[in-house]
Amino acid sequence: MYSLFEEELHSHQAKQLQLMESREIGHSEASHFLPIQTQPSFALEQYLNQIQALKQRLAIPIIASLNGTTSDGWISIGQQLVEAGADALELNIYLVAADPKQSASEIEAGYLSLIKELRQKVQCPIVVKLSPFF
Repeated sequence: MYSLFEEELHSHQAKQLQLMESREIGHSEASHFLPIQTQPSFALEQYLNQIQALKQRLAIPIIASLNGTTSDGWISIGQQLVEAGADALELNIYLVAADPKQSASEIEAGYLSLIKELRQKVQCPIVVKLSPFF
């Protein structure tokens, strides 16, 4: 599947929250012009629904792809993707190593720690894509 970007999820959720809060402000006569959410609005919900729909229609493995930015995002979103029916996870890990005090082995240890933690939460194949500059 296409890649799901954690930062996109955070951005979309913030916009939705702002829209919902702004419904309560202003003129009540005009509030009906604002869109009412009748279907899943967040990119994550849409992605999870797509996994479930594909699982029902296709007899092939579904590989969900995740571009995360935080350890919590990698773990919690990864779990949700598997719970929705993903047969495997593809992690697109990209870190700009800009701290000159951080060694290459520390960066590698961080990647390995993330994968070990995710492995404890999900029981499916995990593939990791690394930057060509890794």
